[in-house]
Amino acid sequence: MTRLDLMIHWEIDPIERLLDEVPAFLAQRAEEARRAGNSGLLPDGRPSDEEVYLAASSLTRDAIIYHLNALVDWFLLALATRILPPVWGLTPQAQSRSRGQLIKAIESHYHVNVKQLPSWDQVELLREEANAIKHRGGSHLPESSHIGVPVFRRADTTPESLRARLVGTRAWLIALWRVTEASTNLST
Repeated sequence: MTRLDLMIHWEIDPIERLLDEVPAFLAQRAEEARRAGNSGLLPDGRPSDEEVYLAASSLTRDAIIYHLNALVDWFLLALATRILPPVWGLTPQAQSRSRGQLIKAIESHYHVNVKQLPSWDQVELLREEANAIKHRGGSHLPESSHIGVPVFRRADTTPESLRARLVGTRAWLIALWRVTEASTNLST
């Protein structure tokens, strides 16, 4: 196993543990609060313990999406930084490169289509979910419907979808590493 393989696992394994344990724990605490009569709004308008636990669970799921998405961006930047001219070094200009610019540089250098690697669809869904949460409070951009009325979707942060994004992100990062590692001596 290479150092980068280990880095991928070091980043994703704690996220997986967080997903496995924290939302379930918070849901259990919310249910306990509800059964104890501590639900809804308190008389002074503050949220009850049940509401706070549910909000903390939602926040945890959003954080998982943010962190996985940031990991993809970091990985692309790290890979591009290692293979491209010094102007791509760790400078403020390099740090502000878009994901599209990084992908284009990697694809050009390695002659690979990163969108054809296994689980790209999950990486792209992850990016869309992160942007929906970050820019629109969890709402995706409106989509057309067959009757001409815009359809609004919410970010899918269910444990099942998060698990698919996590597994897909890990698979895509490893596949990207394998295809680029085959072209260079970056295996250390």
